[in-house]
Amino acid sequence: MALLPRSPAHPLRTAGKVMLFSGVFFVGVAMLGAWKPYYQLQQAPRIRAKVLKNDIGYKTASGWAFQLQLSYLSDLGEQRTQLTTPVPAVTEDEARRKYRGAAIVVGQEYDFPVDPDDPTRVLPFLGYNWRTFGQYLISAIGGFIAFGVGMYLAKQGQALQKKPQI
Repeated sequence: MALLPRSPAHPLRTAGKVMLFSGVFFVGVAMLGAWKPYYQLQQAPRIRAKVLKNDIGYKTASGWAFQLQLSYLSDLGEQRTQLTTPVPAVTEDEARRKYRGAAIVVGQEYDFPVDPDDPTRVLPFLGYNWRTFGQYLISAIGGFIAFGVGMYLAKQGQALQKKPQI
């Protein structure tokens, strides 16, 4: 029994397979890449601090500067720290909307991560946010889109390949 020669793959199908596998690659990169900041957040040492002040401290040339004042206990006794966060804005109301620490309430106690190398350096905005995980989210979304487009192109190429050529 003689085997019929195999027809070459349609270029659309080949392009679809390339897109499909590149989509899988980008989703994998996103998943593996997000592990590092996730573990850094999980393993970061934390302090329990009471918020003494969280309001606008002064006006700058380009906006407003918010001051977050914290009090916490350490091996050396009670420690206080003040963090200043500049927020570019035209009006005070706009600055209050843009300020990342707006949800931190004065008088409440919160667990804040600290820098592992310098335990006196409090990192109040370290967490599950766009700055930490945004690049991995974009890579995953791009991978899912490439995967879907690749599946579509591969199916279209397969359908064109099965049509009898005249």
